[in-house]
Amino acid sequence: MVYKVIITDLASADLEDHFHIISSDSESHAKNWLSEALEKIASLSEYPLRNMISPESSEVGAELRDLLHYSHRIFYQVDDVAGTVTVVRVWHSARRNLAEKDIKSE
Repeated sequence: MVYKVIITDLASADLEDHFHIISSDSESHAKNWLSEALEKIASLSEYPLRNMISPESSEVGAELRDLLHYSHRIFYQVDDVAGTVTVVRVWHSARRNLAEKDIKSE
């Protein structure tokens, strides 16, 4: 089964923010980081259950999985019935653990 990958507005904003932070040191590094992040996200269309359930799932109240990308964690949810993978956040590993408030858009 091929899943449709959806990137939430929060995750898109995270990607953009991290790109700008990295580009302040090196624009070429930032472009590579973003390109590789998008490739990893796209790869979730096949076998999205390959990654473990994140420990933050109990805090968030939803089953989240995460995919590592350098010092970032790409958090996503899988809906087998709808055939979708929803990327909810791209979170720097040095930050505190993801909480429920972090995946709710205001």
